[in-house]
Amino acid sequence: MISGYQLYNVYHTTHLHFTTNYDCLKYNGKSKSISEDSFNNRKDKTRFDQWATKINNRKIALDFCVFNFANNEESWFYTEFERANDVYLKTKGYFSSLQFNLKNEFNFLESIKADKDITFKDLVNETKSKNKPPLLQLLLRKNISKEFLCLLDKQSTFINAWKENYESDPLVQNELEILTKYQPFVIINSRNHG
Repeated sequence: MISGYQLYNVYHTTHLHFTTNYDCLKYNGKSKSISEDSFNNRKDKTRFDQWATKINNRKIALDFCVFNFANNEESWFYTEFERANDVYLKTKGYFSSLQFNLKNEFNFLESIKADKDITFKDLVNETKSKNKPPLLQLLLRKNISKEFLCLLDKQSTFINAWKENYESDPLVQNELEILTKYQPFVIINSRNHG
């Protein structure tokens, strides 16, 4: 089991990773701005203490925070534990059945390509009518997972081009920024479950 302070440390550095230029992996989850004194003075200290009793170790705490920042609203920690735990368990389950899930999502894309008689390039580029790329539309509608898209981007690199093309669309920018921050964790988890 971890302490409330340890959970806060993981939460804080993960929050920084997803909301600033801080790289949680580069700095191994350490931040100079965290101290036990500052933690003890927090009004939400008891929340961290309570949640820590339900989380066994730092690795689970890191996955718990990463999965929730990537797949939940930013204020997820201030909702019910059960809701955040559901996101954690669902995402952990995705990685536990990674090969099966990737195969299903790949087959889904292949069926779209065959039905529409298009190529992969057509999936990642704007449509002829200037709509968002079909692959981006599938992500926004939650027809494909962020994890699948992160791994696909590792092979084909299209997310950065989307970021440039949709700078004026805050919804898309937010989603792409989350994907960019989430991608290294997806790659690490895919290696552990691949």
